[in-house]
Amino acid sequence: MLPGFAQAFTVTEVDDLRFGELITRNPAAVGRVTVAADGSFSNNAEIIVVSLGQRARYSISGAPLSTVFTVTIDANTNVTRTLGGTTGLFTVDNFTIFPAVLTSTPAGTGSFFIGARVNTQGGGTAYLDGAYDGTYDFTVNF
Repeated sequence: MLPGFAQAFTVTEVDDLRFGELITRNPAAVGRVTVAADGSFSNNAEIIVVSLGQRARYSISGAPLSTVFTVTIDANTNVTRTLGGTTGLFTVDNFTIFPAVLTSTPAGTGSFFIGARVNTQGGGTAYLDGAYDGTYDFTVNF
């Protein structure tokens, strides 16, 4: 490839980011759960964890060979209940990427993980049973 010319590559989601099944212990307080990109998991006392979440995993193909790349994440993310009804919003912040140094292989492939923290609103907001969904945007640059 000539310098200055862009090369197309593909990013594929292998595993989506999930925070697990959670119960808010005290709706008046802010509850937090972190699923870190390195695979670790933590929560504060305001959340009861029923089942653990998982970090997101992405694979890259068709990338420049043996090249360092970066992943940038849009930090403005909300998670809402999609099944209807009035309920509290979760906010998502503190996104992390693993590994810290990202380099494509000599075959032009690579992979990385994304983790984040989810927060309840506090203030007495109720969270109904059901699935909650949201999206986040990220950019991969070589």
